[in-house]
Amino acid sequence: MHFLCKTFGSFEKTSYLCTRKTTRTTNFGAVVQLVRILACHARGRGFEPRPHRKEENQKWFSSFISKPVCEHPPTPSQTTNKQNMKSQKKFYLEEPIKVNTYDTDYMGIVSNTVYPKYFENLRNAILDKFFPLEEMLKEKNTPILAETHIWYKRPLTLQSKPIGKINITLTGASRWEAEIEISEGERTYCIGHQVGYYYNMESNRPVRFPKDFLDYYESI
Repeated sequence: MHFLCKTFGSFEKTSYLCTRKTTRTTNFGAVVQLVRILACHARGRGFEPRPHRKEENQKWFSSFISKPVCEHPPTPSQTTNKQNMKSQKKFYLEEPIKVNTYDTDYMGIVSNTVYPKYFENLRNAILDKFFPLEEMLKEKNTPILAETHIWYKRPLTLQSKPIGKINITLTGASRWEAEIEISEGERTYCIGHQVGYYYNMESNRPVRFPKDFLDYYESI
């Protein structure tokens, strides 16, 4: 395929990505420009225009990429998170977290990919205390996780002695939310927020929490 950039302005309105024959010359081609896909962490920046877009399409793209691709909840302040943890202590748990050597990177700092594991351990511990997983599985039900948001405050190291705190509230017929904090004294390492549902594995749909469980929740 030959790319004749000098004659690009004389192309017909219809562009061809493949070669075609004409009566007066051999082959023509179209200049192809790669387009980067949108990235969540880039919040929609870095989108490159395509050469054959009409003007109105370019306006539509510019209005589209000006909006963030991922909508995140507002970052909680340390004070607000502590107030929420103290004001709603129905399903609340604290337990120490052991930092292992395999949790850290080459700098001796706990990797940011390890915090979801800490969250999972806390969530399993609070389930064992208030609503054991074995009881849910008898009815073919299980809690599922829909969202996890993490705000890293300070680096966690091997020398740290953190305490994990989790508070779960029921915010719907089958919806639950968890506020999580990993801290040591007044030093907060991490704040987390999770959203999940009570889910039936046979119907593959969210189901209501059992009535006796809801009565127990309201009685606390």
